[in-house]
Amino acid sequence: MCCKRDKPKYQIVEVLIPLQDFVGRGRRFFSRPPIVRHWRKLLEAVKRLLGNLTNLKRLELTDLMLDNSEAMTLLDDVCCERCESLRYLSLSNFTKGQYQLLHLGVFVNLQILVVGPQNLGEQVMELISHTKLKHLHIVQTRLTPASARSLSPKCWQAAAKQNPNMRVHLALETKTDRQLLWQEKAPVNSILVDSPACKLEPDNVMRIIQWYSENLRYFGYLGIPKYHQPKSFNERMDPFLVMLVKECPKIETFVIREKVSTSTVLLVAEQCKSLKRYYVRRNAVILKCDWPCNPNWEDSYFNWLKKSSRSYEETENEVSRILGFRWKMLSDKEFVALNPPLYT
Repeated sequence: MCCKRDKPKYQIVEVLIPLQDFVGRGRRFFSRPPIVRHWRKLLEAVKRLLGNLTNLKRLELTDLMLDNSEAMTLLDDVCCERCESLRYLSLSNFTKGQYQLLHLGVFVNLQILVVGPQNLGEQVMELISHTKLKHLHIVQTRLTPASARSLSPKCWQAAAKQNPNMRVHLALETKTDRQLLWQEKAPVNSILVDSPACKLEPDNVMRIIQWYSENLRYFGYLGIPKYHQPKSFNERMDPFLVMLVKECPKIETFVIREKVSTSTVLLVAEQCKSLKRYYVRRNAVILKCDWPCNPNWEDSYFNWLKKSSRSYEETENEVSRILGFRWKMLSDKEFVALNPPLYT
């Protein structure tokens, strides 16, 4: 008499495998044969595990820093067995060098993909553009190799034409002084830089306006900066920040950590017509109306700007009136904890 086996009560639909600690030890002592053998056995075990998971919908493999030969086969079973079920895939720093990961284009129902720039290429972008991908996050960290390259404008234009619903998110997360890898003509929806050493420059603003003005909705430099910020209006970024919100009419989320005046805080709120979430670091705001009178401004407008810039309270009240809800500047503690939503 045979017994009917009960079906499992639960199914694993999400897997997070943070192997970076082991990877660090393995790479540091890579010349030692036992460590090499253990690392290879671990990769084989991970590969078998991923191949055996049914109904897998979310997979994160963080900072594996694989050699190209290792990266070629690790996801083979996932591609064969889970190409339709996977919805979220995060492979930040999957390899330690430049390697185009063609596996990324196999997951036809993928909604969100997080990947380092070193694992993208024109061939894989062509494959991705034929999927249902909605959000492509290109993330740089301290481990991202300097050899990582941007894709060509032609490649991005072709991908956007094939998949007009795809949104690209550029992110830089590092404590070191390195620059964001810009993707010319990509359908960039958000730019978030979380680095105390990375400074917003006028050239960056002009590049954003030229390449991303039609699609940009989220913009911000996060964290507390650790570089000198001038106090003089002529040396600050105030005019460029106002220019950015005027030339990118779809911006909904805007973060200011640079030193600006209360008048600039007001001008950004007043001239950014789509603004829904506005984050300003209070300790960087100068209590002053230092904008020269624009010939296109009426006297009443300039008088309003000067009057509303006299105190932090008046500035906050006016921004609240413009946005239609109670608004306040953020303390440093609140600003450091800031995590703006991207899917709204």
